[in-house]
Amino acid sequence: MNRIKLIAIDIDGVVLKDTYSPVLKKIIEKYNGVYTRELERNAFSRNRKEAATYIANALNLNLTPAQLISEYFQERERYMATHESGIENGVVHFLTAVQELDTEILFYGGLSEQELHHDIKPCMKYVNEYVCTNDFRPGINEIAKMYGIQSSNALFIDDVAFFAENAKKENALFIGVPSYFHFCYQKEEMHRLGATYMVDSIDTSLENIIYIDDCPMAVCIAKSIGIHAIMLINNVYTINDFNKTLNYNCQGITSLSQLTPLLLATNH
Repeated sequence: MNRIKLIAIDIDGVVLKDTYSPVLKKIIEKYNGVYTRELERNAFSRNRKEAATYIANALNLNLTPAQLISEYFQERERYMATHESGIENGVVHFLTAVQELDTEILFYGGLSEQELHHDIKPCMKYVNEYVCTNDFRPGINEIAKMYGIQSSNALFIDDVAFFAENAKKENALFIGVPSYFHFCYQKEEMHRLGATYMVDSIDTSLENIIYIDDCPMAVCIAKSIGIHAIMLINNVYTINDFNKTLNYNCQGITSLSQLTPLLLATNH
């Protein structure tokens, strides 16, 4: 497996709460349109002028792309004034953890720096830079080239299936964080495209971490700070010895193949 030299994280919908999907839906319905899978596919992670042109044509609107883009940003301001926006839960935990890795980290997205939500500013200290990709969507190869690496050495974290599709073509590593809005198709599309890794959010709060080790003391320490710890039993320690010595009941497995039912039980 290639070493990860760069972690690139999308802003809207991953670091920040998704505002694009609900605002786009609102504009479509304003003009008596229907929010469809096809429309979503042609509007997400695209150059804004191209996306606006597609939407105007699909809805038979007598608007120029510039007018529709302007209307989008006006509607976005109204939406953000009346709905929860800003940083997603657990982002700071995640960025703090990622900083410990020997890799470059950046944010990217289709917004210009001037258009970014003000809540993102405290998070900028965790990354090298913010890259606006509006002029070269989706931006996989372009971002990799900025850092002098192959796309296969980069990990992208994004909420759009179109990006997942292109990451696969370019042999880039990808983690999907599809939108949680019920009307969105991104999770279904990522499944259809065969995206290997998907999560509901990048929240890495301690209670969301599962730690597996064959060292009793390491598992004990993890347990003591609130992490869900699982003992990988080997020929040295039995689960009874482990529980007796450390004075608490611990889940134990003898192979990683036994992990799936435990994870399913944890999620219910």
